[in-house]
Amino acid sequence: MTNKLKPKQILAINYLVAGITKSKVAGLVGVTRQTITNWHQKDYFNISLNRARNELIEKFSALAISDKGRAREVINGIMEDNNVAAQTRLSAAKEINRVGQQAIQDSIILRRLEQLEKLFETKYGGES
Repeated sequence: MTNKLKPKQILAINYLVAGITKSKVAGLVGVTRQTITNWHQKDYFNISLNRARNELIEKFSALAISDKGRAREVINGIMEDNNVAAQTRLSAAKEINRVGQQAIQDSIILRRLEQLEKLFETKYGGES
């Protein structure tokens, strides 16, 4: 699939994943907006675009989990410190619970995206 991508398509995918609009991507890559639209109609382009988006999500998730781990250590310290007011310790416990629930939701979303990508690849085989 990736071997079908032309250099301008790879560049376009990187810009699209970064959240740049189709019109701006077209100008940056040196094609028309219609060309970007045409690429979006190709299965191999969409599969590659979705794969790039998933990779970005995974990178940010890993970074967020790493940061959450450090934050969790600080919050745990607050929660376990008897010199800290009970209300503050309760707030810390609630925050740990919230972060844990968000991590579970993030994991579920990633699994669903992977399932959809596999289904798409199975159904269309990545062929144009």
